[in-house]
Amino acid sequence: MLDNPKLLIKRVILIIFLTDVLAALTLSLFFRQALGYLLGSVGSMVYFLLLARDTKQILDTATGKAGVKAFKTFYLKYVFLILYSIAVVKFLPVDIFLFGIGLLSMQIALYINAGWESLKNNKYFRG
Repeated sequence: MLDNPKLLIKRVILIIFLTDVLAALTLSLFFRQALGYLLGSVGSMVYFLLLARDTKQILDTATGKAGVKAFKTFYLKYVFLILYSIAVVKFLPVDIFLFGIGLLSMQIALYINAGWESLKNNKYFRG
């Protein structure tokens, strides 16, 4: 899993996208809830892509500058996430609870991926 970070990024984005497809299918039935989850997962996906990009850039920089760069990018990502959340909740008719669940979709996708990797490597569950 850690040997190929691009595969991990693609897999996590795919898991989030598949949950977005399910939410989009229920958009006509549960508009506020589905819209809240969709917008939350989009914010989570953007945050994850920024995190992956910043991690790669920090690993490529010199040791002295890496700490300052990590500090700046960490807070910039959270400022983006806070401003995005405030804008969505203030101006759009979304369910706040499912918006929060959507924001957690990156973490949920990482747990799903870790579970899949452990099952795939377990000697009792090999096909």
